[in-house]
This record gives sequence, C-alpha cells and structure tokens, in this order.
Amino acid sequence: MRVALGDCNMKFKPIITTGAEPINKVAGQLVVDIVDKSIFVDIDKSISENCNEERIRVGMALNVDDQIESINSRLVDLKEKMNFSLEEVNTGKRWIDGSYIYRKTIIHTGNLNSGGTTTTILDTTTNLFGVSDIKFVGAVSAVFYNLLEAGATVTPLTAIIEPNMNVRVFVANPNLSDTGDWYITFEYIKVPRLNDLSWNRIRQISEAGTARLYWDVDDKKTVTLSDNSILEFRIIGFNHDSLASDDNIRAGITFATTRLMPTTRNMNPTNTAIGGWRDSEMRTWLQKDVFSMLPLDLQSEIKPVQKISRFATSGLVFNASAIVNDTLFLFAEIEIVATGAIEGGQYEYWRRVGGEIYTSRIMTPINSAAPTWWWLRTSRQIPMSSSFRNVGTSGRLGDNAANMNLGICFGFCI
Repeated sequence: MRVALGDCNMKFKPIITTGAEPINKVAGQLVVDIVDKSIFVDIDKSISENCNEERIRVGMALNVDDQIESINSRLVDLKEKMNFSLEEVNTGKRWIDGSYIYRKTIIHTGNLNSGGTTTTILDTTTNLFGVSDIKFVGAVSAVFYNLLEAGATVTPLTAIIEPNMNVRVFVANPNLSDTGDWYITFEYIKVPRLNDLSWNRIRQISEAGTARLYWDVDDKKTVTLSDNSILEFRIIGFNHDSLASDDNIRAGITFATTRLMPTTRNMNPTNTAIGGWRDSEMRTWLQKDVFSMLPLDLQSEIKPVQKISRFATSGLVFNASAIVNDTLFLFAEIEIVATGAIEGGQYEYWRRVGGEIYTSRIMTPINSAAPTWWWLRTSRQIPMSSSFRNVGTSGRLGDNAANMNLGICFGFCI
C-alpha cells in the first residue's frame, strides 16, 4: 500500500530509501520515497491494519528538503564508489600508442523492460561527448539506478558499443521493470587530428599499429618546403609498403601529394628508359634534392621502403626487375589502376576513388588550376624502351619520352 503524506505526527519511525540498498520491512516501520519533493510511503500490511489512512495523511511531520539532501548525499557516495563522473576524467592510463585514456559517465533516462530485453541508446558520440573525434577503448559499463522503487538495488547491466557507435544495453534481470536512469561509463581516447600533430607523434602512432583507428585514407597534412612551397599530403594506404630494413614489416602509413609540384621535370635528361626507375635521374633528384627540401622533423621520421622497378637492360627487351629502397618515390601504374607491370599493388585510396576511372586521376600543380600530365615510375614495355608511363590531362594513361618534362606526384612512408 502506498499513500501520500502531508505534514503530520506519527508513532512510526519512517525509513528513508533511495533505492540504492534493499530494505527489510517489519511491523511498525514505514518505507518513505521522496520524488520531486513529494513523499510516498510503503506500508506493511500489519501496519495498515492498525492505521487509518486519514490519520497517516495528517499525522506525520517530515522536513522534505533534509530528506532530499540525504538522498543526494547517497547518490554522490554511490557515484564515487562506481567511478561515476559526468565530467571528463583523465584516468592516467595510456593506450598502446601512448595516448591518454579518458573516462566519462553519461545518464540516459528511459524505461527498462523486464525479461532480458535490449534497448539501444540512439545518441551519437557528438551528443554524448560534445566532440566527434573519440574512439572507445576497453569495455563499456552500465548500471540501472532507480529512485522510484522502494527496495530496489543498483543493477549492473551489460552494454556493448555497436559499429554505428550506438550503445546497446542488455537487461539481464527479468524482474526489473521501472523507469529510472542508466549510468553508462565509457573509457575512450581522443582522436588527434592529423594536421595538428608533429611527424614524430604520427610516427609513434604508426609504429604502434593504431593509425587506422584514428585516421582514414584521404586524411591530409600540409608541409612547407624550404623554398616556401606548401604541399598537401593525403594518406593513401595503411600497412602497404615493406620496410627497406625488414621486408616482413610494413610501414604504417603511406602518403602522397594531393597536387603536383610547382615545376615539371624529365625522367632522364636523354631519351632513354634503360634501367627503368632504378637508374633514372628522377629517382636520384627525389632522394637528394627534394628530400632535403622537406622540414627536418619530417625527414627524420620518413622510413625507406622497398619499391619494385621493372625495366629493359638493353635494346627492346623488357627483361629485368629490381627492388630498390626509396625514401621518396613516384607511383607505379599498378599501384594506381591495379593493372600493368608487377611493381606492387593498388593503394587503398586509389581503390576507393576508382583508380581505373580515368577522371579520378586528373591532377593539377599547386600553382595552377590547369590539369597537367604527370609521371609514373613504370617504364614502357617493348617495343618502346625509351618511354615511361604517365597520366594525361584527361586522366587517361599514356607514354612519353623520358626526356619530356611532366608533373610530379610523389609519396613517402612513415
């Protein structure tokens, strides 16, 4: 039996409960709930037989504000015991790449149905945390806390994070059915924006193997060269290129320029492709001159990787290949369009944008809006051992004599 009480005097001493602990009712005791400053009381049958509802309604005196303060105090204690914090807390723990792990609790009010049902919290991470750049790590924990039901306990729930970042809360207790609050505690790391990080930190994340968890292909970072040219680089692949130091280990991230360099250049000063990319003047220029134009903090983090170069050794016979170790490199035909000489594999970026679709390959220099021809490192197969493959102004593939000046899109690995 539940009745509302006004100001009154009674011989029965009430027991105030927040629902945080079980209450054993006995004759001569009342259980009082306080909700929005309204007082309710659960009365044991043995008590109700000896009490008149009207006498109860007018016969008890309670200070409502004092009781609410008591309940709030118990809530604070509960939150501390269960690591509840509605504010962001730095746990002091670090994730595998050195990022700090943060913890925060959100409250979701709603109905928990009995019978082991599942409820999805539809809030996005932006709504929950005020930022979208986070990644959940570890397990998410949840409890149900009910202020309305006398005798209820804090009920642990099972919660998982779905791929769409929604949280599904599993109600394991078939007898629990009421309206209350879910306290859901997340541990997470803040996703650093690529362009805000030093190359040293990017290298640390790359080596830890967590780069893909933070970033995606086509995420970008700008670099200022020593001649004050500003180049923008995009991520084109993860774990794609084998390190020069160990072909069993892949570089974590591969970058490529989003636009062509401001000046054009030939592959060789004379019209020959003998020796292919391996022996080209372009390769030497990139490794020395262009590399030295990069910021020192980037130079120190670039990892040399293995690149395959197929070429003719003499005349018209396309009969040799070599593995070269490069800090900076041009891209092979197969790395963009997935066809051509076996000089690697297609990068994820080009696979996503449709490298086989010629318009996706159109590029412009950083100092012009006009599409420009640009070099690939793949040398032309027989019968033209004086040419290298290239991408035209329409994006279509073609061949040009090695001594022609074309645009330059290059890459590197971290």
